[in-house]
Order: sequence, then C-alpha cells, then structure tokens
Amino acid sequence: MLLKELVDRLADAVRVERPEPYARQQGYQVARITANSKDAGPGTVFVALVGQHTDGHQYLAQAVANGALAVIVQADRLARLGQDAKDAKAGLPTDCPVLVADDSYRAFALA
Repeated sequence: MLLKELVDRLADAVRVERPEPYARQQGYQVARITANSKDAGPGTVFVALVGQHTDGHQYLAQAVANGALAVIVQADRLARLGQDAKDAKAGLPTDCPVLVADDSYRAFALA
C-alpha cells in the first residue's frame, strides 16, 4: 500500500504533523509497519509505543537512521519531543513524515 493510502485508512486515528516530507513521500510504497526500531528499514512505518519499561519515542532517530519511511508518535508525547529536541534521540525527525495519533496502540492496530 502507498503511504497516502495508509494515512487515508488511519484518517480517524492520525494527523500529519510534517506536511512537507509527507507531500514528497505520500506516493512511496509501505512495505511493513513495526514498533521495533531495529526492524525499521526502507518502506517501513515505525510506530512509537509507550510501554512499562521503555518508550518507543526514544528510538525515533534510530528508526529513521535505519530507513523508516514515516513515524507514528503519540500526541501526548509531542510537546515533550519538541522540548527535548536538543537530544537527537528524543527530537522529532525532520526528514520524514510524522503522523500523530491520540493513541499509538490504536493506530498500530488499525494499520
């Protein structure tokens, strides 16, 4: 499926935070969706999930470095990510589409 088709499918669950990269990449093929940054690669959408012991938002930079096509972040983490932008691990990626979900688990399940 194309990234645009995924975003359309998740219209009730996500919004586009970075329109410029999304506009450039909306026609790209999504190969898979993962919550493990180590599995991220070309064509992958990385979903940052908040767990009991770790927060997937800490791995955004790693997912993008591994070639993730786009990332899905949780809305309640968005402000904190912006404040922590000085920390490369915590900041929002600027070179790939960022999709914001009220509930990243829900977006992951619907994807």
